[in-house]
Amino acid sequence: ESVMNLRPEHPIRRLLALHTFNAVGVNQLAFEVLVPDQCAIHRGTPLEYEGGFREVFNNAYSTSVAYEPFTDREIKNPKLKELAYPEGDGETSKFPYLSEGCEFYEITRTFVREWLEKAGDEAKDEYALVFYEAM
Repeated sequence: ESVMNLRPEHPIRRLLALHTFNAVGVNQLAFEVLVPDQCAIHRGTPLEYEGGFREVFNNAYSTSVAYEPFTDREIKNPKLKELAYPEGDGETSKFPYLSEGCEFYEITRTFVREWLEKAGDEAKDEYALVFYEAM
């Protein structure tokens, strides 16, 4: 885990701890319960595990936009785009996930930038660079 390269009092690690405490443990447990062959999600779908279900997960992983900035994500489905932007301008959205998500993203980005600015040189020290590279 890349955060382990940062000492406990490092400002980046302190920032991440606020938002990710025990997330790895929760996600690992969820994976064990939901994903393996003959577990909950597999049994709840008509897909074979090999060549079907596994392919869905591999595709999701390779096409994920999880690390793209929220405000840069593009809605590719034309019908969904039409629903998301009924004004047709590509900016005025009636979907709270989209409109409020973009607002929340900007609030969070400002908070993180200010946090890192206050961290000074530690935000760019050798430990931070190793962390950034691992991400």
